[in-house]
Amino acid sequence: MPGPELTLSSPGGAGTLCPMLPDREYAALRLETFLDEVLRPLATPMVHSLDVSAQQTSDRVDLAAARNGNFDPVEIGWRWGPAWSTCWFRLQGEVPAAFAGQQVALRFSSGTEGLLWMDDVPNHGFDLNRDLAPLHAPAVGGERVDLLVEAACRSEEHTSELQSRQYL
Repeated sequence: MPGPELTLSSPGGAGTLCPMLPDREYAALRLETFLDEVLRPLATPMVHSLDVSAQQTSDRVDLAAARNGNFDPVEIGWRWGPAWSTCWFRLQGEVPAAFAGQQVALRFSSGTEGLLWMDDVPNHGFDLNRDLAPLHAPAVGGERVDLLVEAACRSEEHTSELQSRQYL
């Protein structure tokens, strides 16, 4: 694939060469910006963050062992791995009173596949294309949130990254 095209631009009358993105890349960038700045805020007008902690294991452990394991606090952007390892995320908090009467969902992305456990039962799968899981419809407000997400780092090339931890 050829590199960026060069075009002649002349701001203020001075001719300069500057690289331009190919049409598809530019369109994708504009679409992502539109989604982030316009559509997502309209679709989720109220957002509340949860406390997130993690427990990494080299082998897969069952739910009971994970629940009783040690969790360390993590932040968005925390990189985890290595490849072919498992990470359990614990998400804790409280549904704000302002959410009363609203459908509430969890937005979560670990950069790989994951499984949301609710009431000790597998509830919802996450992947690169699915990061939203319904939780309460409608919420009362004040409900305690204590969820576990089991995630698998399936990439041999790089570790995964915690990208989202929003409670909507």
